[in-house]
Amino acid sequence: MFQEILEMVLTIFAIGYMFMDFFVKPSTEFYYSRPGKKEFFMATLAAIPSVIFHELGHKFVAMSFGAYAVYHIHPFIFLGVLMKYMKFPFIFFIPAYVSVRGYVTGFQLSMIAITGPLVNLFVFLFSYLMCRYELVRGEKYLFFFVLMQLNKWLFLFNMLPFPGTDGYNFLSGLL
Repeated sequence: MFQEILEMVLTIFAIGYMFMDFFVKPSTEFYYSRPGKKEFFMATLAAIPSVIFHELGHKFVAMSFGAYAVYHIHPFIFLGVLMKYMKFPFIFFIPAYVSVRGYVTGFQLSMIAITGPLVNLFVFLFSYLMCRYELVRGEKYLFFFVLMQLNKWLFLFNMLPFPGTDGYNFLSGLL
């Protein structure tokens, strides 16, 4: 249990570091405005519903089916941190995963797999409504806008039917 919490905290900080540039306000000057503590904090807050809740969705559904499920930080996340530090224009990483052990049927596997992307879809729709109907303004608008975009891409990427994705596991369980 402690190990899982530690790995979730490390995931949140790593994602916060990788995405803090998204919270930098555009500058009208000729210089680049660098992200600071505030941008890092906002990015770490965005990581919680986007990645942690996604993975906890998998974990809790698996546990509801009687399986043993454990959250793990993926070693590739540190590759993403390194790529960000080296200023790569594109960062690819897999932040975390939930290992599931025990007997689960194909249908149950599909339900476990689809839960994470459904969490992202819900967060996307909530953020979309907050932005669309201007229920937030200023920095809060920026936060919800980035949260909306992040969850849109997480949902779409995770639903691709390629091995290792939730979409693949979802379809495999149904077939």
